[in-house]
Amino acid sequence: MPAARCTLVCAPRLVTLFKRSFPEMDIAPLGAGIAGDFDARLPLIDAAALLRPDFAHFPAQDGYLTADPA
Repeated sequence: MPAARCTLVCAPRLVTLFKRSFPEMDIAPLGAGIAGDFDARLPLIDAAALLRPDFAHFPAQDGYLTADPA
């Protein structure tokens, strides 16, 4: 079974940051039309509460966002 495909909708000024940080994810600016069928829609804050209920559920890593090298 293939993995779920996610589209992250965010403020337009954050699109390049999230595209750079999560290249495997579709990123769309808030207000843009999103084409296609969806099985679910979940606000990010709700996903965080379900998937990472406490700090023990976060993998050990240096960070999630990738700064612009320039």
